[in-house]
Amino acid sequence: MMKIQIEKANNGIIKTVSDDNYDGAGKRFEKKELFLIKKDSITDTEEFLNSIIKDLALYTGNQNDKEVLKIQKTYGSKYNFNHEDLNNEQKVLRTKLAEIKRIKEHING
Repeated sequence: MMKIQIEKANNGIIKTVSDDNYDGAGKRFEKKELFLIKKDSITDTEEFLNSIIKDLALYTGNQNDKEVLKIQKTYGSKYNFNHEDLNNEQKVLRTKLAEIKRIKEHING
């Protein structure tokens, strides 16, 4: 059986993955990993959560599915945008809009 143990450390989180039947051959396997979680670091948290999803082999969807689970960063609902943020968001939205137009043209022939 595979087990995942999570422990809080002073500088982050220690994740231990162990399996007492690795490769179905009764072989023992253990891997420890330290995730350095800096204060207020969304990126560090994102990497940690994605590693747990991968370890547990949770299905999150694929590019052909209607719905796909993504852990991603976004702006807070009350965040005060600056000019650079707005330009970046505008670029992302233009790219998404161009993709939607391309898909519609493909569907309509």
